[in-house]
Formats: sequence, structure tokens, C-alpha cells
Amino acid sequence: MRNIFIAATGQHVGKTTATLGLVANLRQRGFVTGYCKPMGQKYVEVGNGEVADKDAVLFAETVGFEIIPRVHSPVIIFPGLTRKYITHAEEFNFRERILYAANQLEETCDLVVYEGTGHPGVGSVVDLSNAQVAKMLGSGVLMIVEGGIGNTIDRMNMSLALFREENVPVLGVLVNKVRAEKFEDIQFHLHKRLGEMGIPLLGVLPYDETLSFPIMEAVNLAVEGNGGGQTHSVSVLLSVTPHQDFTLTAVPGTRSVQQGQTTTYDVTVNSLHGFSDRVTLGVTGLPAGAVAIWEENPASPGATTTLTVTTALTTPVGTSGLTVTGAGGGYVHDIAISLEV
Repeated sequence: MRNIFIAATGQHVGKTTATLGLVANLRQRGFVTGYCKPMGQKYVEVGNGEVADKDAVLFAETVGFEIIPRVHSPVIIFPGLTRKYITHAEEFNFRERILYAANQLEETCDLVVYEGTGHPGVGSVVDLSNAQVAKMLGSGVLMIVEGGIGNTIDRMNMSLALFREENVPVLGVLVNKVRAEKFEDIQFHLHKRLGEMGIPLLGVLPYDETLSFPIMEAVNLAVEGNGGGQTHSVSVLLSVTPHQDFTLTAVPGTRSVQQGQTTTYDVTVNSLHGFSDRVTLGVTGLPAGAVAIWEENPASPGATTTLTVTTALTTPVGTSGLTVTGAGGGYVHDIAISLEV
């Protein structure tokens, strides 16, 4: 099989990074290796009025080839296009565009690596799910999953179901973003379970925060200077680090309480990429007569604080949707919880 289709159980699991590594490795081994992202949703202009998927453009810049949209990024799903496709599908030639790109690459390459989009079902609305495209291209699928055991296997199996439905061969699974302290445990159990399922475990990659965001970890740039009739250039590496932020979680998400009684929620401020600012918490949507008190507010990243809600004897019976909001470091995030009286 000459074609490999890189799919993943969701966004930001590591498709582009894995594709970059695979293409670079195959080229080092002497294979003339082509690249294509058959369908994209986020695009940039590349000149002459043409657009291409932004990941494909960054990939071309990093690997070092000229981006040709009709070959490396043949289909872009523009905003509003899905509605038009549903009512006038006959006006679109997506399949022909993708097959043209494949033919151009396969004529000159030993093999082609195709990068999927989002989770395996993305594109179904225009008859271009990852699985449908992989079948169209005669590719086997390499599935990228995030490190874990139970949830990882569940998501993997659900994702592979679409490819099985299209009779696309499963080449194997690559497990990405495995925490160092869980590496041996996860590797052992996944190797055992996937072996029982007849699915090759091709590798387990440790978590590296610097490779998490953006889609491409680094881009090679050429800095050029002109003067005195001479031109000199030097290559530099731009390393892009992830922005610091936070998220909120609340346990449990729903509480039931009698009128005049009290209940609690545990709210945690989760730090992303070293976020260290304290976060001011608030809650809205309380029913009449109910009062909220925070154990700690503002809360430090990584801390769990208790939200206590006390109702009155006159608080109306029913379910209220509450919104917990956190503000800190210039960011504001919220999560939904509910209270049943």
C-alpha cells in the first residue's frame, strides 16, 4: 500500500506533528514522500487569489516545498458552504479535486501521506468524512490517540468504526501525549489490549508541553539583509510556546437540595502551561432567596474551593441553570452547573 492516511480521535491530538515526523523519517530513509491535506476548514491566502489549508501551508514551510493548493490542499470548506452543498450537491466536484491531487502526487512519489481533519466524522456533511476520503484514496489509516487506557481505547474504537465501515485497512495506532509517570503502565496495558483486538501498537510518545500548541511547534525562517550591493541571509528557528491560560471544573455538575437547606460544589481552577494568576470566581443564575458563598475567592491555580449554596424556605421549587465564572490574567471562562430545589 503506497498511501497512509493520518487520522485522530479529535482535534489537537497530534495529527500534524505525527505527519511531520512520519514524512521527515520516510524522506531520510530515501523514499520520495508526498504530502496532502485533502480537506481543510481553516485557510490562508497563498497568492494569485488562491487559498490553502493553514496547516498545509505551515507544513510546506517547515518541510521545505512550494505549496500548490490544488495538489496539497484541494478542498476547503468555507463558512456557509455546507448549507449550499445540502441543497445543491451537484454543483460541487470535491471528489474530482481530491483524486486530481492524488494522481499528481502519486505519479512522482514513492508514497503519499494524507493528513485528516478533526475527528474521523468531520466532513460527513459534504460526503468527505475522513473515512470516506481514505477509502477514495486507497489508503490505510494510522490512528493517533491521546495517552490513557480506558478512555483512550473507547475513543479509538469509536473512531475506527467509521474506517471499518468503509473497509479501510487499519495500519496501526500511535499513542501521543503520555505523561512520564504513567508511561510504562499505559504502554503495557495498551500493548496487551490492542494485541487482543488485532490492532498494531506502533508507538507510544511521551508528553512534551512545547509540542502541544500551536499546530506546528516551530517554523524555519530566513532572515535576509541587503547593503553595499551584497545580500546575506541566515536561517533562524522561531519556537512558539503555548499561551498560559486556565480552565474551570465543578464536581458534581448537578446538586439537589430541599428548600431551606444547603449544598456544595467543588470548583477547581486548572492551570494551563504554567498559568499562575489568582482567579476571581462568581456565580449567576441562583433562584430567588438562594445565597452563594465561596470558601476561597480569588482562588489560586491548581486549588479547589468549595461553593456553598444555601436556599430559603421560599426558594421556588424547580431546576436552575447556574453559571460559574472565573476571571484572571486577562482571561474569563465559565462553566455551567445546575441546582434542583
